[in-house]
Order: sequence, then structure tokens, then C-alpha cells
Amino acid sequence: MNTTKRIQRIEDTLISKYHIKKYINASPKKLIHALKQDFPNSEFESWDERIAWGGIYVNGIRTLENISLPCPCKIEYYEPKVLISEQKKRAPIFNSTNVLFEDDYIIIVFKPSGLSSQIAKEQKHISLYNYVKNYCGKEVHMPSRLDFSTSGVVVISKNKEMNKPLQQLFEKKEIQKYYLLETNITPEWQSKTINKKITRDNSHAVLRKTSATDGKDAVTNFTHIENSKYKDVNTAILMAEPKTGRTHQIRVHTTELGGSIIGDNFYEGVESENLHLLSYRVAFKHPISDKMVDITLPKEMLPYWAQVAIK
Repeated sequence: MNTTKRIQRIEDTLISKYHIKKYINASPKKLIHALKQDFPNSEFESWDERIAWGGIYVNGIRTLENISLPCPCKIEYYEPKVLISEQKKRAPIFNSTNVLFEDDYIIIVFKPSGLSSQIAKEQKHISLYNYVKNYCGKEVHMPSRLDFSTSGVVVISKNKEMNKPLQQLFEKKEIQKYYLLETNITPEWQSKTINKKITRDNSHAVLRKTSATDGKDAVTNFTHIENSKYKDVNTAILMAEPKTGRTHQIRVHTTELGGSIIGDNFYEGVESENLHLLSYRVAFKHPISDKMVDITLPKEMLPYWAQVAIK
């Protein structure tokens, strides 16, 4: 795939378009005046609704009201590609069936694909964080997250007493994380470790790449589970155990194996409606009880392509 087509595929995947406008010598009196004058908007939604939904920043600060503008100022706008009413309809449902483990300190939940883990730049209302916060009836802390397109297990702290100990478990790499993925290779090896630094890829802001010299250390262990098939493509189901937690780590390290994850629009994966990457299992010693917590997704939560892995 040439660079132009690849970049276009990435842009088509992103859920918003980024716009920026700087006012140096004079600025409109009110935010809504600037938005109406200099930014695109759907005729079906008012700017008042857009502002309240989130995704608009004045001098780097998210703004949810029609404020008076200082001068100079910078306005950034993440224009959603889908109407707010449609976003609400499409939002994955979260209820008690998403809860895999819960005690007074920790809650472990299943995050569906198509849901931001934390509050997104584009909007502040629909996220796993908000869902769990509402479910628990109080603030929660997320020391780790999954990409928008990735589904699976997420570990969350329920109170301040647990925030730091749980954060330290992740920082000290004392939480074992296991992912399932489907990729367009059929490896002859049983296991392989990729130990390559990950850094930003200047070809697009969302991309990462491996580097021999730059970036942060990243290590991923891969295990070949079984060969499979997606449509007319020979594929394999792999288990990935990341030993570090870099952005897009598994996705980038999979390319080092000679393929890409099915449905990965960022890294030239075979096209699919869904990213075939799943946070499948977590295991760690509970900081308070000192007992092992070992949570694996139940069979009914596995996507069809991962069913073979339950063996």
C-alpha cells in the first residue's frame, strides 16, 4: 500500500477531524461567534450542543460553555464525523454483566470495542471511565487503558487507598497481561520475543514504529496458538504477553513478525469491521489481601475469531 492510500485509510478510521484557528490581533467576542465564522459544523446540530458535548478547546483548555474569548487565543476543534445523536445510539452498553471481578478496592471490567477507555479529546460523555464511575457511584482511577478499537479486560481502582498501589503494580510490571490476536501470517515457530524500542512515526501523528536507537524500550512475548483463516486469508491466532506498556506496542511488534493484526487500519492489516485484538487475561497479587487475582474472559465474551484459543 502506498503512503497516500495508507494515510487516507488512517484518516478514514479516526472518529474526528482536527481543526485549529489562532487569533493574534483580534478575536471574536464569544466562542460561538468564532465557531460559526471559522469552523465547519453539521447543519443538523447547533453549536451550543457541540460545545456542551466536548471537543472544543480554548488555549488548550476544554470549554463546555459559550465563553468570552481572550486575545490572543487559539481554538482547537475535534469535529466528530458522526452526529451526536448517532454517537449516543452507537455507544456500547455497560452494565453489571461487564463486571468480571469486584471488591472494595478493585473492579475489573470488560471494555467493548468502539469505546474510549478514558475521556476522549472529541467528547467527554461516553467512555469506559464514565461508565464505571457511574456504576460505582464515585470517582475511579485507571492506571492502564485499551485503545478505542481494542476490547477486553481492564483493571480499575475504586478508591484513593488503592490508586497508588495499583499504579505501582503496572509501573513495576507486576501485572501479567495476556492478549489474543489474529494476524495474516502462519508462523512455523512456537514462541518468539520482540525486543525493540518504540518511537513516534513522523508519517502520521497516531502512528508508532520500532527503532534500534530511539524511543522507549518495549518487549513482547508471542506464542503461536493455532493456524486459522479469515475470509480467504491464511491467518494465525497468537497470544501476546507485553512486558512493557507502550502505545500500540502489540500492534507495532506484530509487524515485526512479518504481518499485521486483522482489521488494523493503522498498520495496514487485512480489512475487517473489527480489530482482532483482545485483552484476554490479567493476573496479579492483590495489594491488600495478598491473594492472586487471575481473571480470564469467559467464553461468551470472546469474539468468534478467538474461540479457538479457549482450548
